[in-house]
Order: sequence, then structure tokens, then C-alpha cells
Amino acid sequence: MKFQIDGYNIKLHRSSVPTTKEDDRKRLAMYVNAICELGNKYLQKEVLESHKQCRKEQLCSGI
Repeated sequence: MKFQIDGYNIKLHRSSVPTTKEDDRKRLAMYVNAICELGNKYLQKEVLESHKQCRKEQLCSGI
């Protein structure tokens, strides 16, 4: 399975060795956590840029 999030290519590969449902759950949890971390980093960057722009506009309008 392949998908892309904001330019990041993410591929999920099925293990070639037999796995248990518990192993599959752990792998899926790792993927979900990694995707959430990417999302959080993206949102933090977006909020920071928005805050900088807002602050810049406030400073410019006060002159």
C-alpha cells in the first residue's frame, strides 16, 4: 500500500514472514504514530508561520 502526505511518500509493506494479529497491531500502531508525528510537525510549522505573519502585520500596522 502506498500513499503520500504533503510530499512524504509512505509505503506499508506486508511482512514476508508469518505474523500474529498482535504483531500486526503493533506494526500498525507504529505507522499510525509516525503519521501523527508528521501531522503534528506540519501543524506546528503552519501555526508558527501564521503567528509570525500575524505579528509582522501587527507591527507594520502600528507604524
